[in-house]
Amino acid sequence: MSYEKCVIYSDIPENAEAVERVGIPFRKRDIDNLASKIGFVLENPSYCEELGTRQKKGGKENTTGVRSWLRPKKFTIHYLDRTASP
Repeated sequence: MSYEKCVIYSDIPENAEAVERVGIPFRKRDIDNLASKIGFVLENPSYCEELGTRQKKGGKENTTGVRSWLRPKKFTIHYLDRTASP
């Protein structure tokens, strides 16, 4: 996101949390919806520029002013611990 590019992302919770309000979501496993979002991006370059600028300014923060990777980090550690145990 620091490259000031428009991000189109699958709407799974992990992606939504990371990109929160600075990207364009598409419904997971819905190629027609993805195609629609790509078409939107191509037809609205100024909107995508605005999103890119917003990403650069706020990529380290969410809309509350706090970028938290704590929840995904805890989940990952828990998952790895669980799968590593016999």
